[in-house]
Amino acid sequence: MEQPTEHRAITLAQLLEPVGRCLTPEVAKALVNLRVDPAVQNCIDRLADKCTEGTLSAVEQSEYETYMRAIDFIGLLQAQVRSLLQVVVTGDKHLLALKSYENIRVVTPRIFLEVL
Repeated sequence: MEQPTEHRAITLAQLLEPVGRCLTPEVAKALVNLRVDPAVQNCIDRLADKCTEGTLSAVEQSEYETYMRAIDFIGLLQAQVRSLLQVVVTGDKHLLALKSYENIRVVTPRIFLEVL
């Protein structure tokens, strides 16, 4: 029986796989190397400290949660892109028959998730 975590991973892979196909290698690498602006990081750090202290206002709590959701999403997207830089995940039988192309492995979604 499929576990909730496995189901979420499959769903995420299905949603993000088309995004990866839209990226040039240069854009994919830029996305992987994306880092937050230092001023924004300082704001996140300040909010994190206030959260730890339990002193966030309602507006600050909302802002902090928004940052955390965005960071989680960007992290997941970066993880997907990292894997796409090294493998192509597809159900296309013609591509799968290649097994690899220019040192990039071609695998099914199931194999991809097993490798994760």
